[in-house]
Amino acid sequence: MEKKSHISRRKLFRTQFFANPESQLSDEIKLEILLSYSIPIGDLDNLVLTLIKKYRDIDGILNADYRELCKIKGIKENTASLIKIVSQIKNPRIEQGSNQSTQQARNDFQRRLYEEAQEQIPDAPPIVAERMERIQKESLFFSKALLKDTIKILPTLPDVDNLEDLRQYLIDNLKYGSSSSRQRYSLYIIKRMFPDGVLDKSLLDFARKFPNSQILSDVVFYRFCKAEPIMIQIISELLLPMSATGSLQRIHINQYLSDRYPSIKGIKEWSIAIVEALNGSKIAPADKKKVYLSVRQPLIQSFAYILHCEYPKPGVYSIESLMKNPYCKAMFWTEESLTPSLYELRNMGIIPRVSEIDTVRQFTTKYSASEIVDYLSGVQ
Repeated sequence: MEKKSHISRRKLFRTQFFANPESQLSDEIKLEILLSYSIPIGDLDNLVLTLIKKYRDIDGILNADYRELCKIKGIKENTASLIKIVSQIKNPRIEQGSNQSTQQARNDFQRRLYEEAQEQIPDAPPIVAERMERIQKESLFFSKALLKDTIKILPTLPDVDNLEDLRQYLIDNLKYGSSSSRQRYSLYIIKRMFPDGVLDKSLLDFARKFPNSQILSDVVFYRFCKAEPIMIQIISELLLPMSATGSLQRIHINQYLSDRYPSIKGIKEWSIAIVEALNGSKIAPADKKKVYLSVRQPLIQSFAYILHCEYPKPGVYSIESLMKNPYCKAMFWTEESLTPSLYELRNMGIIPRVSEIDTVRQFTTKYSASEIVDYLSGVQ
């Protein structure tokens, strides 16, 4: 009965809002509507009051630091991400020095990707509230990973100036008979490899230097995890804790997703796609029943590239921050292997310094991701 009352309350608030978006609803109600899209069940009263008390109003909450939000009881990564996405949509920031026409082209391209993504949701009824729910679920749910296809085609991609041309190449060259499949799968690849809507030529250069290799597979999986945060969550909460046993029954992934997201349909397809990503990148091989888990040592080329993507500005960084980095954990890299890998990069001249003095443990970078690919061209 209590659960039903929460659902009725949410439905009432959403109905009020979408019936008249200009109505003067309180910050508390607006916040509860927003949170309900990432927290599908449960009473949100206490969480709403906590956030309002800490940040004063909804603008303060939207402008809050992501890491600080994640520390609040009741808020997990998905909820914090939703809050920051809304903040970014509300207050878009254009990089200083950006060419206005280039920025407009990026915005137009991202809008078309967004519109096409929504067209992939079948049988969309013309009801705004239901559409918003599907958009939220689509951002969490994916039914195709396409890691094998991505790893295979990335080294063949041509030098182009924008993602529009790159996507057209994918549409023309993906090995699927159906035009609609090529359209849809090209969208998946673009969104996952270039999630910010900007053509990152360092990734294309890296793929050409290390085709058909585990080095490239590691980097593609890393980019996939950046675009699909559920992979980070399921690896950290389910797979890594089971790595000592050597394997996990695939049915446990279904159970995990069903327990955590009881309102989302298509859990089986979602689970298959997660295993497809792990298996396709050879991060965790799988058969029909099991996923085989083991911790790994970093391959130095992929480690160097990922390190400089995570720490893009030359500077001094804490080794402890690297140990806690969720994307390093997602690669199944052991913490014990990260410091020796830093020293190896130092010995190769890729990073200038690694320092361990008493409790102060740091490393220094000097290259960008693009520069690191050039440096790695002679390292095989």
